[in-house]
Amino acid sequence: MILPTLYIAWLDRLIEIRERIVSLRYTIARALGRKVELKDKALDRLYEMRRDFGELQKLLSTRSRTSFVIVATPEPLPLFELRESFKFLETRIGNKPKLLVLNRVLPDDVAEKLGVLEFQRKSLEEIASYGERYIVIEHLGRPTESLKDVEELEGKVRIH
Repeated sequence: MILPTLYIAWLDRLIEIRERIVSLRYTIARALGRKVELKDKALDRLYEMRRDFGELQKLLSTRSRTSFVIVATPEPLPLFELRESFKFLETRIGNKPKLLVLNRVLPDDVAEKLGVLEFQRKSLEEIASYGERYIVIEHLGRPTESLKDVEELEGKVRIH
């Protein structure tokens, strides 16, 4: 909800500036005896953007119509971002995520070989500690590039 509010503030200021430009253009044209078109495409676009961000702001503040899903991989930075996003949604928006997704989780044998098994387990514990529904999606070992890959992922999803 912070971002739409910030955008609306910026747009309000841009609208003020553009309205002054249009007004000055009108005044100068009238003084010179020229015909002036009051329609301004840039100003119309700014009004449209302000309306759209206002709608987004309303939507984000309506808990019954908005839900959030946070997706992260079991790595330090994505988990930090998940933690901060969860806290932001809970405290600033007042709307906890409906679902958490831990994506690209390595099988235990691979994680152990790479020396990340303990971190990965702690990541799973942290996700579970939030008390929300969560999904764990195992890593395929390659990028997901086709429908066949997506179908293969189906067997690697655990819902908690």
